[in-house]
Amino acid sequence: MFGRRFQKSKGRKVTSLVFVHIGTRYPRYLIKNIERTRDLFRDKKIILIGNTVISQRWLQNNDIIFFPYKTHVQFDSIFSFGDFDKRFRGGYWRHTLERLIALESFHESFPREKILHIESDVILFPNFPFMYVETLGEMAWLNFSEEADVAALVYSPGYEVTKRFSQDIIQDFSKYGGSDMDVLYRVRKINRGYISWPTLNQELKEYANFRANEKYILDICSNSNKIVPGIFDAAGLGMWICGIDPRNKFGVTKIHSRDFIDSGIVALDPGKMRFELSDQGNLFVKSGQNLIPIYNLHIHSKDKRLLSLKWQSRLTHLVNNRETKPKVVGFSLGIFLSLVITNIKNRTLIPFILHFPGIRNLKRRFMPRHPQK
Repeated sequence: MFGRRFQKSKGRKVTSLVFVHIGTRYPRYLIKNIERTRDLFRDKKIILIGNTVISQRWLQNNDIIFFPYKTHVQFDSIFSFGDFDKRFRGGYWRHTLERLIALESFHESFPREKILHIESDVILFPNFPFMYVETLGEMAWLNFSEEADVAALVYSPGYEVTKRFSQDIIQDFSKYGGSDMDVLYRVRKINRGYISWPTLNQELKEYANFRANEKYILDICSNSNKIVPGIFDAAGLGMWICGIDPRNKFGVTKIHSRDFIDSGIVALDPGKMRFELSDQGNLFVKSGQNLIPIYNLHIHSKDKRLLSLKWQSRLTHLVNNRETKPKVVGFSLGIFLSLVITNIKNRTLIPFILHFPGIRNLKRRFMPRHPQK
């Protein structure tokens, strides 16, 4: 099941790239992204942690190690959805948090491994700074906003660190509840030994979002690690360049949407940036005469063309789009119909229809928010 690569690495520490998917069948974009990752990083061990059967032939053909996961007993006993919908996307809120606990199960079996968890819709670029990452003695992930972190990338240097991380997550969640983003943020802020990778630095301060809290921006820039010259994408860059998940937009994929920027949630404003994709497939943002590397991209839109072996041509097309106005670049009838069916089953079809963009705009126009007395 685990293959010879683990046996050969015994006695030395090697970074393993880890994908986790729990609860539902493996989405096509995850499978394609793993194949893309294998193609780019042939010297790295790639592990898929899951609790659903997967093709042995596919695992062997792509040199992927499968690690079966069983629900953590302590996590199962304290888990509560709080205000979240239990039916939402087959238990989405639970599974996004549980995948972080699943890292401990793998790490316990292979404590000498350094691991980098990669979210299913996150792509690494060829120049990803593994040499920098592997010098860290602390667990690290990405900050998304003033009150939320994301598990787009999560690094651990060893099992004992991952074990403490798992315990901190369970303890925090049992006290306060919330989503994985809420829990990650609180765990990092309350406990020592956890850091966030730079999503903005002093050199890119000109691209700060003026609607975001100024102190928040200063904190991010001042805490950016000088060892690595580039930045990591928590989600904002990927949402701007590649669009937002069409499941959140009635099946529509729209790029260059400013909703999440103008709300002041994110620290940077990608609309100000000028991007460049090199012939080697590395993404940069221009700062004066300098090119600052972006080491990963969070493909929130789940665009299968980006999460595949043919990613470079699609990303080139999107990066070369210099327009800053919102633009629809795709529509999935399958996703739209799936949303309709789900809302019929959940008896929420009418609210779903009332949230259509056209109908919502009519409501705003003809129905005042505060009716006159």
